[in-house]
Amino acid sequence: MTAYGSANKYAPLAQKWTSAILDYTPTWSAFAAIQAPGNTAGSLQVFHDLSVGELSAWTDGSAITAGSYGAGPVQTITATGKGLKVELKRGDVVRDPGLIDRKAAELVNAAQREIEKAVYTALDTSPSTAYSVGGGLRNYLSGTGDPHPLEDGVTTQFNDIATALSNASLEDARVTMRKWKNFGDGSPIGLGNGPLVLVVPPDLEGLANRITGSASFGSELTALQGEMNPHSQRNYTVVSSPYLTSTVEWFLIDPAAAPIRVFAPVAPHLAIEEQAGDQLTVLSISMEVTSFIQAPPDGLVGSSA
Repeated sequence: MTAYGSANKYAPLAQKWTSAILDYTPTWSAFAAIQAPGNTAGSLQVFHDLSVGELSAWTDGSAITAGSYGAGPVQTITATGKGLKVELKRGDVVRDPGLIDRKAAELVNAAQREIEKAVYTALDTSPSTAYSVGGGLRNYLSGTGDPHPLEDGVTTQFNDIATALSNASLEDARVTMRKWKNFGDGSPIGLGNGPLVLVVPPDLEGLANRITGSASFGSELTALQGEMNPHSQRNYTVVSSPYLTSTVEWFLIDPAAAPIRVFAPVAPHLAIEEQAGDQLTVLSISMEVTSFIQAPPDGLVGSSA
């Protein structure tokens, strides 16, 4: 087989399709951020990152109150390796000049789907997994029965609305976002002032668009029917994905806080090589990618109803 990385007649074609993998905008780009890998290691350590709280009293010449980064719990994030190859017989390639291009396009599409799926898999699974906060463990999405404790061990807050998507529950989520506190000193962070993203499965897409886009209330709120719908005056983006497995869960996300991260230490790469001994043309693709919710989950409110 032609050595990996060596020049071959398919190198320009492989490079074209490798570039095409990243020449698209995933739907999660509206609310998730790329985590800088720092290096190409398959795992990453991410500190439990408390937002900077309120300024302390200070007089000229005195010491300023110090905060610290990296003293708390650490998340260890491990990327998942993904790969696939297609073997084409020489006769098929000769008879069908467009075959290699088509199979390269299919591999690229498969890689893009993996990148797309990673974030929604994190939203599906991470809210029910625990992280360290306030000396204990809490789920990323925790409700009134098991709220998030702040670092003082006394104050609590919750981000699981635990009710089906409706005009009222979205308002509850928005208010929760606006009042969300710094886990360190309990001061409001100031989330929810700008654009917000409502992430839903396809089953809720129509409802989400009606709630956020209708100028007035419909028959679902009889007492307010015909009155102005305040959600229509706010900056919502509805994102729907079939990779969300639940038909009822929904998430309100402040993209400025970007609690959802994508970690891809090894970028997708497509190779096309000839295996002379077996008269085969082999197309292969590989990458490492995962997604996670950074602790604490600032900027994420939702419903596990």
